[in-house]
Amino acid sequence: MDILSLFRDLIIPKFVLKLQMLAFVVFIATILGNAPNLSGIVGFLLFFITYLSTYFYNDLLDLEDDKTKAVYPAKLLARGRATEKEYLFLATNLFALGVLLTALYSPLLGIVTFFAVFLNNLRSHVRSVLPRQVLLVLVEYLNFVAGWIALYSSFPGTWPSSVFLEYATLYALGHIVYKLRKQAKHALTDPVGLFFVLVAMFFAVPTLYVLSRSVIAFIFGLLGAVIYTVPQYQKTKEGDLHAQEFVDRIFWHHTAIMFLLALWFLAGALILLP
Repeated sequence: MDILSLFRDLIIPKFVLKLQMLAFVVFIATILGNAPNLSGIVGFLLFFITYLSTYFYNDLLDLEDDKTKAVYPAKLLARGRATEKEYLFLATNLFALGVLLTALYSPLLGIVTFFAVFLNNLRSHVRSVLPRQVLLVLVEYLNFVAGWIALYSSFPGTWPSSVFLEYATLYALGHIVYKLRKQAKHALTDPVGLFFVLVAMFFAVPTLYVLSRSVIAFIFGLLGAVIYTVPQYQKTKEGDLHAQEFVDRIFWHHTAIMFLLALWFLAGALILLP
């Protein structure tokens, strides 16, 4: 295995995505008057290490399909930078050891971690786009739940859950663009895309209610959405999503924006602290 590629192209970008989600959890929790227990970072890291197993497992199942199309840099197996044996070893051992350590750290976090990984792995066996994306929403929601449990030692209530489901739905919409290999305006008017647009509209109501509890929260929440959607939407119009070079650029563009958003939401949370 190419160790440099493993860290540069897979572990670091995936960590940035999870860091952004954790920052969003802190942002929403702060709006609702919750103070994090920073020692929970240990639980978050255990969750992240365990969740890495899904990337190896999913790429094993998708290998033949991935070889036929342009894939992002984190797909090390399809790009010939790792072997199937190495991926199988990492998928099984990270999952088994990670769930054990996470459960020992926090039984509730261990349960959520198990189902987040299990549902994501199950999703890899689903070929139909609609149920596959529904599972993606559930998996992304559980990622937020894991971050909440790690920092706040409890399951998120109705209001934060509604916000996290809104975020997860919007994420699924963005993923549909990659999955269908269409420009955003065409993917979002596809029947599957329209379904998730309606779901996002439903969860937008409680999300706006939570953000409206503070002018600062409202500004940071809405601008956070703009920071991601506008440049990413413009970027997808610049090239062909079937071209490897363009897919690589989209991947790193997405990672950079996620890192910026992590800093953005952490800044918002700091400003909102009483």
